[in-house]
Amino acid sequence: MSETTIKSKIELTKARSARIKAFMSRPEFIAELNKEKAELAKELLILTLKQTRKSKGLTQKKIAEMLGVKQPEIARIENVKESITIDTLINYASVLNVKIGVIL
Repeated sequence: MSETTIKSKIELTKARSARIKAFMSRPEFIAELNKEKAELAKELLILTLKQTRKSKGLTQKKIAEMLGVKQPEIARIENVKESITIDTLINYASVLNVKIGVIL
């Protein structure tokens, strides 16, 4: 590869990098990124709650009784089948003595 070709590729890479940086600083990109981060954090919390429940030998039915809900609601939470409020996750975490701040 000639020195001219290498310099050309370096310049193209720098230009591409500048375009990517500009795109990443756009408010709509940042908003979408934050939304994705929140969804991933929620999924991580749900997986942690499910794993903790199982490690403690608790069934979905037992957790449901502790929370005053029916077992299918716990299944929907654990399978991320519906929109779940933060209050629901906090209540679930509290019955398992899981500190949410440590996970997130």
